[in-house]
Amino acid sequence: MTAPGGIIPSLQRPAFFPGERLVASDLAAVQLYHRELRWLHNRALHDWGVALGLTVTGNRGDKTVHINPGAAVDRGGREILLAQAVDLQLPAVAGTAAGDPMDFYITASYVEDGDLTPETRGGDCDTEGAVRLAERCRLRFQHTASFNGSDWVSGVDLVLASARIKDCKLASPVAADDRREIARGGPYVAAGATMDGATPWDIWKIGGTPVGVQTTVSTASAGFTNTPSYEARVEGATSVNVGGLFVVAGYPVVSNPTPSEFTFGVLLPQGTIAGADLNRKTAVYTNAFLNQLMNTLKWHVVWSGVEG
Repeated sequence: MTAPGGIIPSLQRPAFFPGERLVASDLAAVQLYHRELRWLHNRALHDWGVALGLTVTGNRGDKTVHINPGAAVDRGGREILLAQAVDLQLPAVAGTAAGDPMDFYITASYVEDGDLTPETRGGDCDTEGAVRLAERCRLRFQHTASFNGSDWVSGVDLVLASARIKDCKLASPVAADDRREIARGGPYVAAGATMDGATPWDIWKIGGTPVGVQTTVSTASAGFTNTPSYEARVEGATSVNVGGLFVVAGYPVVSNPTPSEFTFGVLLPQGTIAGADLNRKTAVYTNAFLNQLMNTLKWHVVWSGVEG
């Protein structure tokens, strides 16, 4: 494996011939060849740092930090992947000898194959071996260079955020000042949807007057660095007669956008259709109807965001 210092690997491209008897090492050599080439491509033609997501949240007094899914590349070109969000426990730190908070980096690092937990399978003649390796990254708190320069290696341990810890709690919100992002070459586009049948709705009021329904849409999985331009629509049974009550979705409105979420509102116009009430206020602005929106009509939000 190539060391993460930018050394050009000496590679042999696997080749095969008809009738050749392949063994496990031959197939492993194919994977190693392509991995080394991909890592060389990454470090030669691209920058290192956080490419997508891996945002960290944590407020003063918290005992854990929340790390969102994402991807990064270390200075050796190796991909660092986190597929699911993680809540990382703070280290048991009282503070410095002077009673001040202690400074840490929250880092993500590449995990070598030998440290991954393999899926194994039995083979012929009572043999057994690994058939799948679940990719993961190493997430941890590391002392900043001001405390112990040998603990954190720049470019190998990628800084996601910094934290000040005292009495086993955050002394202040986590900060992203020392985080290194990979500059994207053009607009970054991501899309998603809230869950069908599990999107909670609340009454939307303007000046104390109900005008529609709204929900908060999380976009954390997209890994936006800056607040993007969002577009969204409501899906589900958006025009339906429910027991003589016509329910019709009006104009969608996106508000309060941030890199990780936005508020999505749906205006509910009032009136009559064929003698039946359209979005009758006494019916639609009730907890029972909000539950019906989620569970029966299955209103949910489909969204897209463009950053840059």
